[in-house]
Amino acid sequence: MRPWAVLASIAVGSSLALLFVQCGGDDAAGGDDDLLLLPDRVDSIDTGMIDGAFVVDASVPETARACDPAKPFAAPVRLAEFDALKVRATPRLSADELAIYFTTLGDAGGSDLGIASRPSKTTPFSGEKILSQSGPANDNDPSVGADHLTLWFHSARNGTADIFLASRTSTAADFGAAAPIAIDTDASNENHAYFRTATSELWFVSDRPGSAGYDIYLSARDGSAFTNPTRVNELSSDASDFQPQPSEDGLAVLFASDREGGMGKLDLWLARRASVKVPFGAPVPLTELNSPTIDQAGWLSADGCRIWFSSGRESNDLVQQLFFAERPK
Repeated sequence: MRPWAVLASIAVGSSLALLFVQCGGDDAAGGDDDLLLLPDRVDSIDTGMIDGAFVVDASVPETARACDPAKPFAAPVRLAEFDALKVRATPRLSADELAIYFTTLGDAGGSDLGIASRPSKTTPFSGEKILSQSGPANDNDPSVGADHLTLWFHSARNGTADIFLASRTSTAADFGAAAPIAIDTDASNENHAYFRTATSELWFVSDRPGSAGYDIYLSARDGSAFTNPTRVNELSSDASDFQPQPSEDGLAVLFASDREGGMGKLDLWLARRASVKVPFGAPVPLTELNSPTIDQAGWLSADGCRIWFSSGRESNDLVQQLFFAERPK
């Protein structure tokens, strides 16, 4: 098998979530090198973090907790209802956990916006389809606001990676046509959008001037306008940081990074804070979930008990697949 080399964290002009290429000599099958797409809350009512460690608020009865937030997640399992041979990455769920949004490969080979649903939290997802907001350009990393009325993703349809928004007036309606939002003042790339509905904050990553690789930014939405984005310094690093997913209460954020301290390549990291008036504490790797292969951040449930993410661990990074893990009850 040929070794892998990272060409770009997010492909300029193609807006792929992650772009890798095989390098070195030909494999047994021969042929040209192949370009492959490998393709984001925690409720703090009973938890906190002190010096990077989880603590439990003893005032909340144990019987009232859905899980023990002081314990690590159990071993992750792949979502078997999805074809293991097809790329699916960066899963983001609806607030009720009944719809899962993800990046996938379309029939034409480019990246598209995928969705599947389920009738309850205990049943498998089904009815996978491509969202109509997908276009001929590469479209990546769909996510929905907690009110289920806004759909966010990034696309290369205008030349560089830009964040697009589609809206609807009720959950009974389909999302309308998507349009780019105005937060880009130069030729930089904006990717991995996640909207915190409670405060109308848009979280994303960008390689704009002042960034070290790709860094985490946020902007506030006021009607149709967005404030000038600010870099979240305590979460960003000299490495590349991707797929931020904040909790609705603003006290936790899940993201992926290739910074030092992980298991190699991209890993899952979590940061917490005691109040929205203070910076986040030092991010810690989710060691029990990370692997030596590419692990991309997805979505953490509101109670912090369930997590979805994507990983190349079962294919040596040939295909990103969707995984789920749960903290012990």
